[in-house]
Amino acid sequence: MSRTSRSISDSDPAAIRSAFALIAEVVVLHGAAYLPLFERLEREVAALDAKASAFDRARQVAATATRSNHDAFCSNDGPLP
Repeated sequence: MSRTSRSISDSDPAAIRSAFALIAEVVVLHGAAYLPLFERLEREVAALDAKASAFDRARQVAATATRSNHDAFCSNDGPLP
């Protein structure tokens, strides 16, 4: 069976951030051998932040959309499939 690298970003964000903080302490106390795990968790935290940022941007756009834009987009006047 082959191992594939998969994202853990869909896991509990608080757990990922907690593990990131813990492994940072481990690196400081026990050395560079733990840097690969630190870097992996660093990428996961960055992915969480990017996902949250994109979601927040989408929420802002949706909040500023006018009802008329929504109605125009969701109109039933268009052609049938």
